[in-house]
Amino acid sequence: MSVSKVYADFVSTPMLNNSIRALPGIGPVYEQSLKQNGIFCAEQLLVQLLVLKNQKEFVNWLGISPHCGKQVHDALLEWRRRFIG
Repeated sequence: MSVSKVYADFVSTPMLNNSIRALPGIGPVYEQSLKQNGIFCAEQLLVQLLVLKNQKEFVNWLGISPHCGKQVHDALLEWRRRFIG
């Protein structure tokens, strides 16, 4: 499986203060929408992922396309696997 540079960069570095744009699947339009809903950093998305636990619920909560939502979900899960266990 080939991964994007954005994905590889995100999952290989600590998340501290990462913008939501650091996540694959989040472009300027989705970034603006999330910011309007009070989401400013990747840590907030990780917390929500841990609360919801299921990809479909998480993607629905994000309010973005299923394809982009899966990219965000997968990157957060891989980051968690690498840094939290």
